[in-house]
Amino acid sequence: MQRMWPLLVLLGSCGSNGSDALGEPREPAPYLPELGVDAPTPALNSTQVAAAVEQRFAELALAAPLGFPAALETLLANGEPGCPEINDFSAGSLTQFAIRANCTTSQGVSFVGNIDYSFETGRIEDGDAVDGMEFFAQDFRIETPGGAYLTVDGYCSYSHRTNDYAMTAGVYCDGTQLADPTTAGDDPWLTGEVSGFLSSFIGDFSGYQVAVVTASMAVDDPNVVGVSFEDLRWEPGQCDTEMLGSGSIREINGVWHDVVFAVRPEDGDKVVGCDGCGSHLAAGTPQDEPVCNTDALPQLIDFSGGLPW
Repeated sequence: MQRMWPLLVLLGSCGSNGSDALGEPREPAPYLPELGVDAPTPALNSTQVAAAVEQRFAELALAAPLGFPAALETLLANGEPGCPEINDFSAGSLTQFAIRANCTTSQGVSFVGNIDYSFETGRIEDGDAVDGMEFFAQDFRIETPGGAYLTVDGYCSYSHRTNDYAMTAGVYCDGTQLADPTTAGDDPWLTGEVSGFLSSFIGDFSGYQVAVVTASMAVDDPNVVGVSFEDLRWEPGQCDTEMLGSGSIREINGVWHDVVFAVRPEDGDKVVGCDGCGSHLAAGTPQDEPVCNTDALPQLIDFSGGLPW
């Protein structure tokens, strides 16, 4: 029997990295490669950096690969007996199978690569309603003569749990996913809007809300081409005016902007530095103007109708 990856039911963490000790200045370490040349002049000011960090944080917190199960099911329907080879381990509410493929059907649909896949919806566990998806793929691709395709490589999962007291959702993806526009729909991973590494968690615990993102991503944007977030979070119950953690964005000219917001030295400790603004480096140089959160963040991460996804 093929080894299948267990379906994840909860991802992410509500802890803080606690790298800054009490009393030490909150200065970020520059996220700047050793290029051996002088860095370009930064083009973005502190206000623009604040808006970019918030926008990218919100987009990544909401970037669940929800469209993948339907996309895979749709293109798999083009197979025929023996092409591809599918080992099915599904039971009850769990869909689980392994595909090993290197073939072309009589209709010209090609299947290449390997994927172990699990999908579940509607399971009840300890009073929680549980949905989730997980796959591990090795250069897996389906392509039809009509131009429809799905290609994935790496690991990806999401989970969603709901009970009478809390709703939580998490994503962990490291790799690439891409599909043609029709197959992709509005899934941010399949459309290519998101690629790279992402670990995110969002939760609503009877009104106490939190969103956390750790990511190293390429970004398709005229001004910002990359982000690097380390346990960056929006947790208004701890700090109503400022994000927690650290984040970096890279301009198209190569300049990295590094920001350290308020910190919580250890789990359960009081937040340090909740003044609405974070320390700012541009191209490795400390800036006089701090990066201050805008009023847009509560609207970008909106829990008013339940979890964002």
